[in-house]
Amino acid sequence: MRKKITVITLLLLLLSVAVYSEIVEIKIIHTNDMHGRALERRSSLDKNKTISGFSSLKTLINKEKLLSAVKGEKFFLFDLGDSIQGTIFGEYRKGFDIMKLMNSLGYDLWVLGNHEFDFGQKQLKNIISMANFPILCSNVKLRGKDGNLISLDEFIKDYYIINISGIKIGIFGLTTPSLLNMSVKKNVENLYILPTDKTIRKNIDLLKKLGVNILILASHMGIQEDRIAAEKFPELDLIIGSHSHTFLHEPLLVNGVLIAQTGAYLANAGRINFKYDTDLNKIVMKTSSLIKTEHSKFPKNLRTEQMLDSLNAEAAVFAEQSLGISNDLLLRKVPGMGQLSPEEVKKRFFSTYSKYLKGFYREKNQLKPTVVESNLCNLITDLMKKIGKADISMINPGGVRSNILKGNVKYKDIFQVIPFANSVATCKLTGAQVNSIMQKSSDMHGGGIMYTSGIKFKINPSKAVGSKIYDITFNGKALEMDKLYKVATTNFTMMGGDGFEEFTQSKDSQDTSVILREELKKYFIKNSPVSYDLDNRVILVTDK
Repeated sequence: MRKKITVITLLLLLLSVAVYSEIVEIKIIHTNDMHGRALERRSSLDKNKTISGFSSLKTLINKEKLLSAVKGEKFFLFDLGDSIQGTIFGEYRKGFDIMKLMNSLGYDLWVLGNHEFDFGQKQLKNIISMANFPILCSNVKLRGKDGNLISLDEFIKDYYIINISGIKIGIFGLTTPSLLNMSVKKNVENLYILPTDKTIRKNIDLLKKLGVNILILASHMGIQEDRIAAEKFPELDLIIGSHSHTFLHEPLLVNGVLIAQTGAYLANAGRINFKYDTDLNKIVMKTSSLIKTEHSKFPKNLRTEQMLDSLNAEAAVFAEQSLGISNDLLLRKVPGMGQLSPEEVKKRFFSTYSKYLKGFYREKNQLKPTVVESNLCNLITDLMKKIGKADISMINPGGVRSNILKGNVKYKDIFQVIPFANSVATCKLTGAQVNSIMQKSSDMHGGGIMYTSGIKFKINPSKAVGSKIYDITFNGKALEMDKLYKVATTNFTMMGGDGFEEFTQSKDSQDTSVILREELKKYFIKNSPVSYDLDNRVILVTDK
């Protein structure tokens, strides 16, 4: 009889556990690298097509939030950084207006990107003080007067814990470890970057001690760093990424860790869904997808649109100035990359746009092409060489951000190409230093190969690091390693930006104080209609 009672008791216990077991469903809508794209804009693929801004994004958020409420999902809205800078609208009041709008959109969390520092640390603190949500960045610290490392700001957290019905979600944030090399030096003065692996391990261990069930790395490090983190730290459940502007159209699982990223410029929002089983104490389903933020799918939210109109009234006058005409496409990259599949990008790169772009696909990254020469960058570097009265000019790929379409060119188009108020600077470098810079850039140091004027060279991407670029010539003759050449670049790279410390070791460095973006504006006013060609200043060699 006692044996029967024991069996019945066990069955009742099992049934009671089953009754109280619960599947908790969670949805995260995420954005990254918006770069101030609060206003709707024309598509770089089709001038008649509109890419949504914050007004339509608000509609998307409201729709997704409502769907979650109906399903009983827990809903969150995250942004992964590089949000406030990059447009006339964003710069006009130095990020204040973007933060006002992010508050109104209802963000739950924000990670600092490298471009959040573009207005200086004092202004960043002012912007941060406005935020209605937690701000994460655990790997950047301020070196105090006594040499000790302290928090950047009282409002910036290393991590944040969300508690849902007893389930703890631990989120910690990291920005790019290259921050100091990617920023103007005065904007990152006295900052210190903690080692990535140690910072991730410290956060994971601490959050586990605090009883966290789900671990999320909110990363502004880029897709390659995110892959490495997933390989090294399988305890992570999810990495929400940014910085590299990678369009992850399909879920990416690395070592069991889900990595998500939306690309850039609000071409997409990201949607992450996962289910947590409270009985098994683990995630039993996780997936991600992109939502195209097309205006036709998500009409404008009236209240957000009114707020945008009010904030944008003054900046819009400057943005709409007509400067001239472009007789042809002036390209820096494949138009509409965020709206095309990787296969279509590759097809157009090697066929449709081969008149304007030259380059290759890296073996490690088949998601987007590496451009070695473009007609727009030829124009810009030729202009820089002329401004600086230099022998050679160089600009990093990150210094040229967008294309110019055929037809009427407005100030906002020029701003999108060069969204930074960088000036032209000059110095004297030896041929050996010029070669060192080019070899570094060929290994994707600083984001890609330097665009140049005044020199010609060959590049073979399959060669070993340090020898990919060869046969560099100046005025038809081999570059002399010991000879000094006058080189024009931007003040950003002159101060060692993107890690090109050769510029900091140069002679006779001077800042011309001539703003490159303004000179490009003047060029269109004086020289319209404008056309520009590839001229084989870079010869691409491939092994058969």
